Amino acid sequence: MKKFFQISGVILTIGIILLVVGKLNDGDLGLSFFNSNIVQPHSWHDDDSESDDDDEEYNSGSEVTSAKLPKFNKIKLDIIRPDVRISVGKNYYVNVSGPKKRKVNASVKNGQLTLADHRNNSFVSYMGDSDEYTVEIYVPSMSAVQELIGESADGDLTLTKVAIPHVEVRLKEGDLTLNQVKSDYTKLTLVDGDLQATDSALKNSFVRSTDGDLILTNSQFKMTATLNDGDVSITSPNVLGNSTFSLASGEFKIIAAPKISYDLYTDQESDLQFRGQYHYSGHFRKNASHQPLLKVICRDGDIDVQ
Repeated sequence: MKKFFQISGVILTIGIILLVVGKLNDGDLGLSFFNSNIVQPHSWHDDDSESDDDDEEYNSGSEVTSAKLPKFNKIKLDIIRPDVRISVGKNYYVNVSGPKKRKVNASVKNGQLTLADHRNNSFVSYMGDSDEYTVEIYVPSMSAVQELIGESADGDLTLTKVAIPHVEVRLKEGDLTLNQVKSDYTKLTLVDGDLQATDSALKNSFVRSTDGDLILTNSQFKMTATLNDGDVSITSPNVLGNSTFSLASGEFKIIAAPKISYDLYTDQESDLQFRGQYHYSGHFRKNASHQPLLKVICRDGDIDVQ
């Protein structure tokens, strides 16, 4: 009987110690990475040493900053807090940086990387945390990813020097930045944030923005864009096909406008200017043979084509 009580005491002590450790860590274990060959979560450690990425080792008890992943050609975002950046690196891997890194699950299954940062105790706990952090996804070549889909609740998304044929993403609060990006089809929804594309080619693009600006610089596009509250600024474009920009409240401006067809509408209280000349009727149309049509509707805002 005495031996029984001794064993029970040891078990109780161990339980208390584990409970205290769990509370101190507040449930944040860093990153947990999953792939189709691993059943339990594994962690990789990078202590900022000079070792190459290929030499990273598994350390189950260490804090995670980066990890190599199996090969994938699709990415799905299901995230709340972090900024996400996708670009070209030496291999398939994920890196996390910031003042307070959170738990991120990265699973690769059937060629798709799914990135998620959900906590079990609800969305509200994230919104009460002001710390920001960044998740960087690297792929070995510009055309390694064929599809990008998903949603971000409270973070920016940046794509750099990648060619992704199919992009379909929704950002609730955050900016979307495209730097030297090529895509055959993009469906982009922004609730509260700006969309900026530079040196990019968007062949068939559909944009819906509730509150934010649209900025296109040195880019090619065929686009249908609807903005509820925001401006459109375009510089040195190449319009690939018939495009429409519809603004409920905001101004439209294009610099170094191409010699294509235009169909421009605005309210009569706003200015409509085409290549230095004002048109006071609220409507201006110019046809160019065998050229795409750029249609702009500003219900409450100026139009300036230079």
